[in-house]
Amino acid sequence: MEPGGDGAASLGAGSWTASPASLSALQLVSPAGQDATAFTLTVTAPAHEAGQTAVATASFAVTVSEIAEAPVLGAARSASGRARRRGWR
Repeated sequence: MEPGGDGAASLGAGSWTASPASLSALQLVSPAGQDATAFTLTVTAPAHEAGQTAVATASFAVTVSEIAEAPVLGAARSASGRARRRGWR
């Protein structure tokens, strides 16, 4: 397993594990070089009590949208001139 800085660890083949305490900080980020991505996220939550094990599994469709980049303003030519000031009435 590869530990992440957020308490999650890779189990390989696209599977990850995370402790309940780390779930509030969970972030899904598009891979580098992609503006957005969509995938199915499957969550499995096991519970162990008195020698019994119960497992709940749910799948969710997830879309990670792109983040708007800062606008860039440019001009092909410069302009110059004289401004006149006129009184307001």
